[in-house]
Amino acid sequence: RRGLLVLRVPPRRAGAPPARAAPPPPPPAPVSAAFAQACLAAGFAEVPDLNAPGSGEGVGAVPCNCDQGRRIGPGVGYLLPALSRPNLTVAAETVVTRIRFDGTRAVGVECVRDGATGIEWADRVVLCAGAIESAALLLRSGVGDPRQLRALGIPVVHPAPVGAWFSDHPEVGISYLLDVAEPPTVPLETVLEVDDVEIRPYAVSFTPGVHRLGVTLMRPRSAGVLRLRSAEPDAAPLIDYRYLTAEQDRARLRDAVATAGGLLRGMNARPVDPIPEPGDLGAWLRANLATSQHLSGTCRMGRENDAAAVVDEMCRVHGVTGLSVVDLSVVPVPLGRGPQATTMMIAEKVAAHLTS
Repeated sequence: RRGLLVLRVPPRRAGAPPARAAPPPPPPAPVSAAFAQACLAAGFAEVPDLNAPGSGEGVGAVPCNCDQGRRIGPGVGYLLPALSRPNLTVAAETVVTRIRFDGTRAVGVECVRDGATGIEWADRVVLCAGAIESAALLLRSGVGDPRQLRALGIPVVHPAPVGAWFSDHPEVGISYLLDVAEPPTVPLETVLEVDDVEIRPYAVSFTPGVHRLGVTLMRPRSAGVLRLRSAEPDAAPLIDYRYLTAEQDRARLRDAVATAGGLLRGMNARPVDPIPEPGDLGAWLRANLATSQHLSGTCRMGRENDAAAVVDEMCRVHGVTGLSVVDLSVVPVPLGRGPQATTMMIAEKVAAHLTS
């Protein structure tokens, strides 16, 4: 919600930067190397490229979007090179509070800047606020479940299942002790992929001297819901993850935690708290459960006759005109990997369509 990008006229297509030879990657941190060796010793395959089609199960290095040793995020790769365009305005410290409609056509956004409320008028509004805030903006603007909107005093612009379904990757964290050096590095260098589970040995300590192993369900059957608590823009929405409501999810995580325990023994690592036997894991799973912060699907993509869909195949909101959602909100299924590359792909595809 912080920041507003306004395109005044159709933008020019930027040329791709010249390709440069990538330097060899640095050696993995000791904790990553120890984890990889334990996986290989346990019989798991080595995967040279986790992004390759059909890469299958096994342990491998996490692909990073780096150039000459520097991480290239979307700000560096896309926004900064375009800042000099005369048709682009970037407004920092600006909070967008709702979308303005003329009937069912989006015509701009209300926003607060320097304590004053104003309106940015536009021929097209594209929400890229993330799966939580894009959905909340739609709901506060009158696009959502009519009963819920009317209960909050929000006039209904168009009924839509905004927030009726979302997915995330539930992650069980196991803290453990391992006496190894901790050189500066990215948070995650190596992962093990086993069916629909990803086991992550974080390469940096969140607590000094204590390492963390993440056991993550990548294609959960359980789904959550998002609703507004209030029509006020400053009120955070209610996010009900409903993790592990499906028995299949609980069974998969129990098996995965047992696998992780075996890998820790192979690393000669000691869990800070003992891991219970598989039959006694229920309460322990919930006590150690967290989110991967990969929430997606609050504005699912689908055909116009799909009762669960909010946007079409080009991310245009069904039932209204001049409004699109281009972020993880639109993903209609749980993602099998971390979502950053998927997010960039969605944005590039839709941007090419909007500017063609």
